[in-house]
Amino acid sequence: MKIEYCGPKPIITHHGISFKEGKEDKYTYLKLSLQILKAINHEYNSNKTYSYFIDTRDLSDNEMIDMIMKFHPDIETVLEQEVQSYKKYIQNEEDNVKNHSILNQEEKNIFLSNLKIMELYKIQRMKNKLFYNHIIETIKEEIFEHKIKELTAPFTEKSWHVFQTIQGELSSSKTSITTDLKVNDGETLTVKLIINNI
Repeated sequence: MKIEYCGPKPIITHHGISFKEGKEDKYTYLKLSLQILKAINHEYNSNKTYSYFIDTRDLSDNEMIDMIMKFHPDIETVLEQEVQSYKKYIQNEEDNVKNHSILNQEEKNIFLSNLKIMELYKIQRMKNKLFYNHIIETIKEEIFEHKIKELTAPFTEKSWHVFQTIQGELSSSKTSITTDLKVNDGETLTVKLIINNI
């Protein structure tokens, strides 16, 4: 299993390859989401507030894999199955181009060539996204298990994004947990996820 930074979402056509601004590779959120998971994974005493200082050193790709494997020993197998499913999606993309009624043969060839050039890039990007999604699912499981009512972190674009993803995962669960996401501008700017009905 390999995770590594790729880059923004590619836009692939018969005209060329470009990249969509604002559609960042989920790899950029892996370190922070794993730090949140590490912070909430411990024994709890009721009516006590816990704090955790986020480790600012960079985690290597292997360290990140090792951290999630503690929670999901079968992650490699699961990811491989998900990647195989994504490869079918890529094949369907190619088939759609081959059967496109408006493009001429030269345009189809260019389009197919561009898809082929970006295939490994897209697969790695999908692996990073799947890996990130599994971390978020694990954070949700820890929140449920320990009945965590609130998460707070220093405000950054990345922490806001990760908290929004956790919020979405909680609201989409069968128990439909409601949450509030707030920015507090006290002494230091923080982002706070409040879990209301757990």
